[in-house]
Amino acid sequence: MFRNYRIRRAHARFLESCRNLSADQRYWAKAGRFRRWLIEAFIPVPVMGLHEDGEAIWEALQHLEADCRSTPLGEGEILRYHETVLRKIRPEEAGRYRRHELRMSANPLKPPAPQKISALMSALHATLKDVQREFDRAYPADPSAVLRAAVETYHRIGVIHPFQDGNGRVARLAMNHLLRRYQLGYVIYPPLSHCPPLWQALLQAGNGVLDPLMDIARACWHKV
Repeated sequence: MFRNYRIRRAHARFLESCRNLSADQRYWAKAGRFRRWLIEAFIPVPVMGLHEDGEAIWEALQHLEADCRSTPLGEGEILRYHETVLRKIRPEEAGRYRRHELRMSANPLKPPAPQKISALMSALHATLKDVQREFDRAYPADPSAVLRAAVETYHRIGVIHPFQDGNGRVARLAMNHLLRRYQLGYVIYPPLSHCPPLWQALLQAGNGVLDPLMDIARACWHKV
């Protein structure tokens, strides 16, 4: 159950628009809590219905909205998001860190070796714990500071690349978990494959320049 009145009102309007859908489109009522653009921000939604990836993202978003206020973002939540988005399509990998080296020809930044992932994720967990403690102490938190922490989390998960598959989806869920924890809407980055500026911003962030990625986040910030 959502706590934010504006979100509930948006959901009510959306469900009203679903009432007269054709039979081919009625599947969408199943995902009635979320607008199509929100699920499509994580994975494309086919015309005829949610496929397994879409169903998994829908479930992960439900968890995000239900628990983000009461449960701080940390390593356990990141693993839970990964387990949710992959358990139907790659159950052997779901909720587990990768055990193999990765070769990513399009990315000049080589992901760390598998044996380093656990320590890197533990360090991220410690950083998130400290950041959220400060935000909780100063509640309501400064939106700009929360946005920066969320974008840094998104980028850091991408750099660590802890999973064999699903890193992008989990990074976006983690970023938005942090934003929604402080009732700050969603950052909906466009698909990386269709947005060269986002790819360039990620490369710049890898070199220590986060501002371009922040600029895109502000432009893609839906303050629901």
